[in-house]
Amino acid sequence: MARTRARRAVEREDQKSVSAYTRNRLLIFAAAQVLVVALGVFVQFRLPQQAGTRSPEPSPCGLLGNRTRYFVFSRRVVTPRGTFPATVGVDGGRIVSVDKGRREDLEASDLVLDYGDLVVSPGLVDLHVHVNEPGRESWEGFSTATAAAAAGGVTTLFDMPLNSEPAATTTKILREKMAVAKDKIRVDVGFWGGLVPENAGAGGGSQRELLGMLEAGAVGFKAFMSPSGIEDFGNADEADLTAGLRVLSRFSKPLMVHAELPFDVDLGSKSPRKYDTYAGSRPGKFEEDAIRQLLGISKALAGEGVPHKIHVAHVAQASILDEVQIYKNKNLRSFEVSFTTETCPHYIFFQSEEVPDGATQYKCAPPIRNKENKEALLRQLKRGTINTIGSDHSPSPPDLKFLKEGDFLRAWGGIAGLQYSLPASWTAASEHGATIEDMAEWWSSAPAAVAGLTDRGSIEVGKKADLVVWNEKALAETGKGQLFHKHKLSPYNDRKMKGRVEASIVSGHLVFSKGQLSQDVCGRIVRT
Repeated sequence: MARTRARRAVEREDQKSVSAYTRNRLLIFAAAQVLVVALGVFVQFRLPQQAGTRSPEPSPCGLLGNRTRYFVFSRRVVTPRGTFPATVGVDGGRIVSVDKGRREDLEASDLVLDYGDLVVSPGLVDLHVHVNEPGRESWEGFSTATAAAAAGGVTTLFDMPLNSEPAATTTKILREKMAVAKDKIRVDVGFWGGLVPENAGAGGGSQRELLGMLEAGAVGFKAFMSPSGIEDFGNADEADLTAGLRVLSRFSKPLMVHAELPFDVDLGSKSPRKYDTYAGSRPGKFEEDAIRQLLGISKALAGEGVPHKIHVAHVAQASILDEVQIYKNKNLRSFEVSFTTETCPHYIFFQSEEVPDGATQYKCAPPIRNKENKEALLRQLKRGTINTIGSDHSPSPPDLKFLKEGDFLRAWGGIAGLQYSLPASWTAASEHGATIEDMAEWWSSAPAAVAGLTDRGSIEVGKKADLVVWNEKALAETGKGQLFHKHKLSPYNDRKMKGRVEASIVSGHLVFSKGQLSQDVCGRIVRT
C-alpha cells in the first residue's frame, strides 16, 4: 500500500499538506489496534491446527531440507509474555503455536528440535550493515555478509545505501542492488535509500527519487550530517533533513542519521599511531551539536503537526543522551513522533584506553571513547534512552587499514563485526545487569518496530519463524577460521566473549547449526 501511495505521489509530485491523510491513518491505526487485541485474546499462545489453515509450503532450503513443519523446544524461550519452557510450532515458515512446557501430544513422526537449556530468542534484526555490493564486492558482498549474519544469529539485516558503488541515491540504483542481492542472501535483507542534497529537494527541486525509492520498498532514508568519505554520498544540511522527513511523514517511515557536525580541530604534532589522536580529531561535541540540531528539527516539525520518525545511528557520546531523554519526556507523547537512538557493540565492549598503538582495525566513526563514557552508554541502554543496538558492520580490504604504518588518520574507518554482534553486546551488557529479555528487545523487537516490521521481532503466533538459539554462558568462536566475513581482520579476533550462537532459523529454515552453515539461499528481500 505504501508503494502504491508513493507511485501516485511520483506522478503528481504532490507537495500538499498531509494533515487529512494523517487523521485518516490514525483512525485506521486505532481500529487495527482494537482488532489486534481481540485476536490476541483469541489465539492466546496457540493457533489450532485446522485443515486448510496452514501457510503455503516454502521451497526446501537449509539444513532441514524439505522439513518445513516441526517443533522447537527449550526450557528458556524468550517471548513477550516472559521466558519459560515452551514448545514452538513452526509450519510453512511461520510460528503456528507457542505452548508452555513440552508438548506430549506429538506424533512419533513429528520432528522436534530439542535445545534443552539453551536460550531460544527472536532472530536479531540488524538495521545497520554496509554490505558494499555492487561495486565494492572486494570489501564485502551479499553472500559473505549474510553468511556471517546467519552464523551470528542475525536473521534480518538492512543494507546501507553506501559503500556500494554507485551509492543507492536513486530508484534505479536501489532496484539494481535488490536484483543483485536476490540470489545470494542466506538471511532476509532490506534496504535503506540514500538522502543527499541532490535528491532532497530542499530548494524546491524534485523529490522524485526519494518517492521512487520508497515505492521500490526502501525501509526509509539514511543521511550523513558530516562528510561520508564517499564522493557520491554528500552530507545533508538542516534543510535537506527537514525536506526528507516531510516526504517520509507521508508513509510513516524513518530517517536514520549519522549525527556528527564537524568543525576544525588542531591536532598539533600528535602521533597518528595513537588512538587518542584520532579520537581527538572527532570529539564528542561533534555528536552533541548534531543531535541537538536533530532535536530542534523534530521539535519544529512536531510543532507543525508533521508526523516523523528520526533514528540516530551509532551513538558513541553518552553526554548528550540526557537531553534526548528530556526531549522524549516532554514532547513525544504521541506515537506520531518518534525519536530513537542506536548504539553499537564496539562502543559498549571496547574503550579507548585499551586500543593499542597502530591497531587501526579499531578505527570507526564516531570513535570509540573512554571507559567512563562506555559505562554511561550502558546505563543509558538499560534506561531505555538508547533503543536499539546495530552492528554498523563496515569492512574494507586490509590494505586500506594501513596496518604496517599504523596510521589512524589515513586508515579507512569502519569495524568488521557483524558475526560478533550478539556475543560482544551480551558480554558487555550482561556485566551491567542486562538480561536475555533485554537482548531480545534491543536486537529484535525494537529494531523491527523502527523498521515498521510487524511480522518479526518476537516469538508469537503468526510471526515469521525467525529464531536464534544461543548459550549465554559459553564462549563464542572468535578465531579467524570460524569467521565468515570476506576479510578476517577485526578487533574482535580471538577475544573472549560469552554468548555462543548454536543455531539460526530464517523463515523456518535452519540456516546455521553447531558451526555448520547451509549453502542454500534461504533469505528474502524485505520490501517495507
